[in-house]
Amino acid sequence: MGISKGSSKALCFVVDTTGSMGDDIAAVRSVTSTIIDNKVGTEDEPSLYILVPFNDPDFGPLIKTTNADVFKGYINSLTPSGGGDTPEMSLSGLQLALTGSPPNSEIFLFTDAPAKDEYLKNSVIALIEQSKTVVNFMITNVLGFRRRRQADGNQQQQQSQRMARADSQLYRDLAQASGGQAIQVSKNQLLQATSIITESTSSSLVNLLQANRNLGKLENYTFSVDETVTNLIIYITGSSVDFTLFNPSGSNTSLQVTLLEADSSTVTEVTLVESSGSGQVNGLVEAQGGGQYLVQFDKIPSVEFVVLVKGQIINSTTSRASSVTFQRQSTTSLRASTLTVTVSDVGSVLEPGTPLLVPFSVTTTGDGGNFVIKATNDQGFELTFPSSLTLESGGSANGTASLTAPSTSQSGTGVTLTIEAEAPGGADTNYDVLRLTVLPKVTDFSPPVCQLVSLQSNCSDNCNQSMWELSVEVTDGKNGTGIDRINLREGNGILNSNMTTADGSVTLVSYNASCCSPNVQIVVVDLVAKFLNNKFIIQSFSALSSLP
Repeated sequence: MGISKGSSKALCFVVDTTGSMGDDIAAVRSVTSTIIDNKVGTEDEPSLYILVPFNDPDFGPLIKTTNADVFKGYINSLTPSGGGDTPEMSLSGLQLALTGSPPNSEIFLFTDAPAKDEYLKNSVIALIEQSKTVVNFMITNVLGFRRRRQADGNQQQQQSQRMARADSQLYRDLAQASGGQAIQVSKNQLLQATSIITESTSSSLVNLLQANRNLGKLENYTFSVDETVTNLIIYITGSSVDFTLFNPSGSNTSLQVTLLEADSSTVTEVTLVESSGSGQVNGLVEAQGGGQYLVQFDKIPSVEFVVLVKGQIINSTTSRASSVTFQRQSTTSLRASTLTVTVSDVGSVLEPGTPLLVPFSVTTTGDGGNFVIKATNDQGFELTFPSSLTLESGGSANGTASLTAPSTSQSGTGVTLTIEAEAPGGADTNYDVLRLTVLPKVTDFSPPVCQLVSLQSNCSDNCNQSMWELSVEVTDGKNGTGIDRINLREGNGILNSNMTTADGSVTLVSYNASCCSPNVQIVVVDLVAKFLNNKFIIQSFSALSSLP
């Protein structure tokens, strides 16, 4: 949750590219240019840029780069096309972004259509909870208005409005689960609404309070603003919202604070607060030393909740020691579950063309019955699993999923497998996640071999006037996978390499250098060294040596 400055975050966009999204894509281009132009070279510069386009029936690919100009080029190349009917593959695009983004990222999804793949809701929530990622939805126009299939325009408009309320609720549920927002505006208001994106890219952004209500009545919210908060921003979303901001004295006010360096901080309260209600459970805080605290609760909320932390910042930079109260709230919602899903350890490698059997177990501490099983993977690989398991009250059951990557899958592709269990009637759900990497079966366990062919040296006392040259043959053996790269670790000369066989198993290396640089170290790495340790060789040569 953070008190001091954090590291910069990834900037991740998931963008609907259907024909009606021209204005939205233009807004994405504008906000991207603003962030890159204003924050590159500062502490708030994004550490990573990620883009996932989607429409129907396609989504992806996931584009990831650390180069701001390259990312700007990708954004500028987005072209709205097709569409005309809804819904779109928005959750598939979001799932791909969640599996490809680092933990604690913030994702912005732009669309004007409902989700065609709403069956992925629980899988997406599972990835949100695991990665602690915040997801914001930028929704333009009333969802469902792109449908134009009925002759009766009034009837169609009424149906679309009903669909809009139900469809946008899915996005609101996902935003709430992640601690994000679902902002619905007209297309000409979108550019103004994107200010949330530029504000959220701060490396020191913290969350003080977040609440979700649908009460239609007056309610008060209290939160503490400590001296480390330099720019307080309050977002209020909804319809017909009236609000007034008061300071503790009871008068409405503006806020100006100064950042002071805190010597230490102490946690004094930890509370579990219902995400959509006013219920809360207080914990007993015990300091463990080293900035660690153990918090014990006699119960936990039966609905989704967040963690609210309060404490004191002790500051002794002035002539007298002082303290100030701080509070921080987790973004991602948590929930208690009577279910446990456990995926067995099957390693982290998925061999192309070969089914990987993934055993898993489901345990309940509640009532038994028929539990629905769902499994998804973000690459769309062939996947089979039991549709249900029968559990007794307080019991467990085992199942096996089978995942197969196509034989043509690119080596190094990451795959995220999510297995979910749902209690009878949908009263409870839980999940487990397995991350795999597609790799071909390894038969090459030997390092490359470096054989000296020739070494010619005419070095004299005046090294600036003479050169020496080296010729080496590099092979990867009969069962080798081939040479991946050849680099210099030591030496200031010129290194050239040419493969002499079609399979890349034999490479001829030449090296030329001044006699003032008489030593060279050549590093040879084969193709499997990317995934195995000690699959390379370092060979040293010297102009002062002679052939054996």
